[in-house]
Formats: sequence, C-alpha cells, structure tokens
Amino acid sequence: MGAQGELNEIWLNDAGDGTEYRVYQSEWASQGSPAPPAPEELPKEDATELLKITVESIQQDLEEDKKRTEEAEEKKAEIEKLNVTTDEFAKGYDEHVGMLDNGKKRVADQLEAIDDAITALKEMGTDVSKVEQGRNDVEYYQQWFDVERDMVDMLGRKPIRAVPKGP
Repeated sequence: MGAQGELNEIWLNDAGDGTEYRVYQSEWASQGSPAPPAPEELPKEDATELLKITVESIQQDLEEDKKRTEEAEEKKAEIEKLNVTTDEFAKGYDEHVGMLDNGKKRVADQLEAIDDAITALKEMGTDVSKVEQGRNDVEYYQQWFDVERDMVDMLGRKPIRAVPKGP
C-alpha cells in the first residue's frame, strides 16, 4: 500500500503506438485520510470511456496481429524456397524467428493489458462481455504465434552455418 500523498492509478496501454490513458487516479488511503471511492461510486463516464478505449485498442491490436501473421507467413514462404546453406537463408531464418518471438511477446503484453482493463471494468460494475470476446480473439493470435514458433524448432529446417577452420 502506498503512503499518504502517493497516488493510486490505473492506466491502460494499448500496446500499439505506446499511448497510455490514465483511467483512474486517487490518493492512497492512510490513517486519518478518507478511503478512495469504491468503484461503483466512480462516475459512469469513466467506465464508459475505459470500455470504449479498451474495445478500440483490441480492434487495433487484432488488425496489427493479423498483419504480423501475414508478414511471418510471407517470410516463411520466402525462406522455404532457399538452400539452407546460404547466407540468405540464415538471414531470412533469423528474421522469421525474430518475427515470431516478437509476435509472441506483443500478444502476451496485449493480453496482460486486456486483463487489467477487465479487472478495472468489473470493479466499476461494467459489463465486460465485449472485452472478453476481444480477449478470446487476441488469444487466437497467441496460439498462432506459439504453434508457428514451435514448428520452426520441430521441423529441423535450420540454417547450416559454415564455421571456418583455423590455421
């Protein structure tokens, strides 16, 4: 718990362009100071705004996730045509693995932000069914990136990197 004078804040980050929105702020309650308002006492506009921002953020995330899966598929198709002993394959392989790893992290961050928003919205007494559906849609991409990344490791088609022998 924070001390008197410190702030209790809830922020929403859309994990896209880095924009963050403070959706709730109050001072921490301490001895002799009043407790922060109960979520149901917060203005309904705050909950409505958080819901709106969250749904818009999920829609943007889904569009970006779809774009990233398409780019990863294109890179995969590109490197499948190459000889595993070439530098071009090694570079493409590394880019593809990086795309998948970045996608996994990005989606995990999205899900964490959505879970935080769901918690805040529930505390405000708001219906979260649209947000939960959006979370399910984002989970699809989490599974996609997980499976694709696992397949890269399992298929065994990895670069054969030449290591020069010493004198």
